[in-house]
Amino acid sequence: MSNRYTYSAPVLTKLALFLSQRTEPQYRIAAACNMSPSRLSEYVNGKRHIATHHLEALAAYLKCDCREIMGVAESELVED
Repeated sequence: MSNRYTYSAPVLTKLALFLSQRTEPQYRIAAACNMSPSRLSEYVNGKRHIATHHLEALAAYLKCDCREIMGVAESELVED
């Protein structure tokens, strides 16, 4: 009998790591980048790929390179 429910472990995104080092709340960052707080939360939790226009806005607001906030944190990568 197959399991109808799947579970995936939480993904630690680079964006989540980057934001964890900041003091301002996510809703203010989202507003400054012209997105809803729920959309930013989806990006932070790895539930949605970051749209290019949001990625550029986040990088400009956070004063970082886009590559610093894209993708999965290296600590989550598993080598075979």
